[in-house]
Amino acid sequence: MPDYKHDLLFGVGVAPNAREFEEVLNLAELADGLGLDLFGVQDHPYQAAFLDTWTLLAYMAAQVVVKGFRPHVRQRILCFSLFWHALDIVWVGVFTLVYLMGGR
Repeated sequence: MPDYKHDLLFGVGVAPNAREFEEVLNLAELADGLGLDLFGVQDHPYQAAFLDTWTLLAYMAAQVVVKGFRPHVRQRILCFSLFWHALDIVWVGVFTLVYLMGGR
């Protein structure tokens, strides 16, 4: 395995199964409590048994606002500058829409 000059990151990925909604939230809290670096949610918009990923992530973000960040998580978010990444996502969506509309 090549050396990328940074520490290894560990995390967990979940399927947003609507029938196991509480388990998904519990796993997210467990991952945070264990200090895992990453938490991923599968995105399958065509799968009726799954929750919408963006809505689930928004719900989880609202829970973070209510419960607050742990200090190590707060530091990582500040360093990562999540605002700029979110702005990039918005612009990619806008330009995709403009492209699909034929540039009008």
